[in-house]
Amino acid sequence: TFMATSNPLDGICSIFVAENYSTVAQLVATRVIGDYADEEGLNHVSIENKKIFEVTVSPLCITSSPLVYPQSTRAFQVGLSLLRSVSNSVQSLHYLFYRALACPARFTNFSEFSELRTDALLASFNEDEVTENDVKEALAFTATTDGLECPLFRTSLSVQSAVLQELAARLSFLIVVYAGWVGTARQSFATSGITAEVGHRAEVLAASIRAVISLQTSLDRLLDDAESDSANSSKQVAAIIDTLGGIAMGDSLQIIHVAQQLSGCGPTGGLACSQWVTTLKGRYPLLSHFHVISSFVINSTRGQMSTVVQGEIYSVASHLSQFPLEVSLQLLAALGSYSHLPIPNNIEADAAVLASANPTMVSKLYQALMLQRALGGHGGLLSPEWVERACMPAIHILRRYAGDAGNTPHLDGLLRDLVVDATLFLSRAAIDNEEFPEAFRLLAVANREAMSNPERASIEASVQQCTIAIVDKVLARGRACDICNCAISDVAISEVIAQRLYVMSIGQANGQSSAPMLAHSRIELEAAERVRLSHATVLYEFLTTRHAFGTSAHSLFTIAAAARTSNQTTVHTMPLVVTLLALAVASAKCIPVVAPPPAPLVEAAADTCTLGGSFAGGMVRQMSLTAPLFALGDLKPMSHLDTALLQKRLFQSRCEYKLQRLARNVVKGPWREDAGDRARMERLVSDLLAVRLWDDALKLSRLCHLDSSVVFQCEAADLASMNYQTNVEAATQWRKFIAKLGTESTVSNGQLPLRKAIASALIVNHRNVPPPLKMLLAQRDLGALINILLHSGKVGAGASTKQIPLNTILEVLDWSTRYVKATENEGLDAPAAKEAMLKHGLGEGAFVSYAILERVAVLAQSAVLVMNELDKDKAARRNEVAVAAAAYISLLKKRL
Repeated sequence: TFMATSNPLDGICSIFVAENYSTVAQLVATRVIGDYADEEGLNHVSIENKKIFEVTVSPLCITSSPLVYPQSTRAFQVGLSLLRSVSNSVQSLHYLFYRALACPARFTNFSEFSELRTDALLASFNEDEVTENDVKEALAFTATTDGLECPLFRTSLSVQSAVLQELAARLSFLIVVYAGWVGTARQSFATSGITAEVGHRAEVLAASIRAVISLQTSLDRLLDDAESDSANSSKQVAAIIDTLGGIAMGDSLQIIHVAQQLSGCGPTGGLACSQWVTTLKGRYPLLSHFHVISSFVINSTRGQMSTVVQGEIYSVASHLSQFPLEVSLQLLAALGSYSHLPIPNNIEADAAVLASANPTMVSKLYQALMLQRALGGHGGLLSPEWVERACMPAIHILRRYAGDAGNTPHLDGLLRDLVVDATLFLSRAAIDNEEFPEAFRLLAVANREAMSNPERASIEASVQQCTIAIVDKVLARGRACDICNCAISDVAISEVIAQRLYVMSIGQANGQSSAPMLAHSRIELEAAERVRLSHATVLYEFLTTRHAFGTSAHSLFTIAAAARTSNQTTVHTMPLVVTLLALAVASAKCIPVVAPPPAPLVEAAADTCTLGGSFAGGMVRQMSLTAPLFALGDLKPMSHLDTALLQKRLFQSRCEYKLQRLARNVVKGPWREDAGDRARMERLVSDLLAVRLWDDALKLSRLCHLDSSVVFQCEAADLASMNYQTNVEAATQWRKFIAKLGTESTVSNGQLPLRKAIASALIVNHRNVPPPLKMLLAQRDLGALINILLHSGKVGAGASTKQIPLNTILEVLDWSTRYVKATENEGLDAPAAKEAMLKHGLGEGAFVSYAILERVAVLAQSAVLVMNELDKDKAARRNEVAVAAAAYISLLKKRL
């Protein structure tokens, strides 16, 4: 393949590109020594390579440069003589050239140079000492391109071959010169400054060869426009060699510029830059920056950033501080232009202000910029420990010095944003490691930093996302205590947590809610309700531990309302509603009676639910909990005055649950205090009465401010259907009923429950109404009792006395007679009147109107007239009624 090359110079390029350094070293060594016919010198070169060498490498440089004529420098001549004086000269030079390409950083420490000196002394080699000036003169030849001439090349491959040939010649020339100096030195040459220059030159030449090999046909991109268009091949080769191999020792800025140029040379530029950096970063640590940037791209698919790269960042930063301020700023700008670091305008001026106070600020600024670059797109490659321990201290120091120096607006803005980004990164890492208290602390720091940041909205959005991620992860792992027990000092974060818990509890989380919204089977529905209850319980604990009792009550009330009116509400949903309302009542009872008025945090929108309460620190605030898919209504923040409302809804839900368990249809509607709600409450009370849930109906009537006398009326009617004289259970129920009735009936309600209960029982069965019930009303309102008895006996206009039960007539006459006897002396004082009432078994305030007494008199007269018409079997009762009627009429006449 090499022999068929159209241009002879393309042969050495092909060997180099194949990185066959050993073959190249053999050919170069043979040419330098000049022993073409010496079998010893060529015994390691194959016949084919001899032919290649004769065509492609001979002569080594087809130019008129000094390298073609070694005799032009004394150091080269002495070195060549030393090599020829030993028996294995070709092999020695071959191995030195090979090692110079493979590991140029150790060039001046190669043991082969000392071995050559020893072999030359044994071979009686004797030459005058090569001085440092001779070496300096030789070094000048390796860095100059004056007089360089090349034939006209038509292809870029030919130009690459010429460049490689010239660079190889210079490197072999340097090897021979250094061998001559080492072989003739009479004092230690290792400590000489020339040694370092020789090592630098060898490394630069080796790096140049490696870079040119990697560039391949893109080599012409190192030329500017004028040089690229030039037809002078010598000018092009000279320009490339000046760019790569003409760098002075210690010129870090030029080294960086060359790396930048190589990286921009098309698709092969990255590999060429990598070869350049790898070869020279031991001498120029700043080149590690290029390795770091490439590692960002490479490791973006590996998922982690090695500690080596982090160490290289620290190394570059520390070496930057070793340069003068002006140079370090130029280096920082050069590094930033390559890696697109977010360096603001006028950053050099800000850095100069800082460096006047402390020169090491430039290195810390580099660390900050690299962190900003990594966080911008490669945050997953960073180690949280490295960011926290290495970068954050540097950033805080920069901010402190910037604050002391003043007048650094661009740097202040960069550092402010960087602190927020780094803090958010650390918080996300803490979330991944399930270190939730630390994550909350970092989020609070980010929120504080956002207060003075122009991009406050985006930062707060990031904080909210991280907070939501914490809540989701905690709930997914069932570790609610990690949220409830965290000491969260930031009110905004507390609000976000409560909002997320609320949204997940209400079952309308956007995207990541763990509560399934579509459950068809009973098992699925029960599982969904358990999850919702779990989330709501966490919300309750979170808010109450922060004394946000009003917020807790309102949110739980709204969640219960959502569950109750859901399309999937069944008998299995009601326990959830009851539990949520019980928690809401417990929260409401903790609200202080005297509390400062709530200070609204935001204006409640039409589709939001504004919750009132107090967070840590004793502040009473409002929270806007948005439920996009559920209209929460215009509910006001809860206060201690809302406890009664919550208790009513709690008991209402319990009653509905009981009815559902009894397979009763329950009419449900929104919880609004309006006429429709009152009608539904009345319907619910009727349903409870229908299934004989008397106590529940009574309590619900009280809570809803309904007429509770209806409940007693229905219960009395039900009890009157049982014979208490023979049924022990009925007697027991009557006793409990009378005690309860006595409590409910008061002067303020006109004894209405008691009156309706007696009237209802008498209508059902007057024989099954126990006397204690009537006595209770007689002691409180005798007139009402007599009136009820008269009505129960259907004594009215056109009514016949035959329709009145004898027991009722006797009872009416008895009570009326007692009252007339007790009140026959109207002139008695109050104590005497009271004593008279008690004497006749009446209550202290017993009163019967004259109208009622007259109606009883009519009843008595009618009873006397019809006594003869009664059945004979009732003769005893007839005589009793007649006697009582006559006595009453006589007493009433005296009284009137």
